[in-house]
Amino acid sequence: MNKKLLENMASLFTLKGAEYIISFITLPYLLRVLGPEKFGAIAFAQTIITYGNLLVDYGFNLTAPRDIAKCNKEDIPKTL
Repeated sequence: MNKKLLENMASLFTLKGAEYIISFITLPYLLRVLGPEKFGAIAFAQTIITYGNLLVDYGFNLTAPRDIAKCNKEDIPKTL
């Protein structure tokens, strides 16, 4: 494999691992500080925002890279 590809894979693996570890550590802290009622309200608001993001962004993450891969370099600004 290409050295750059291996570096990118290692970086993504490290960042994803750090994301899981940090969230695993901060979740009990947030529950203790905010309490169940406020934490539940925040989780509910995040759920509503996630559904809104899903509706707005639906399919763009699949179609945009495909369209860019198909077009010429000169047509990329027109595609975006």
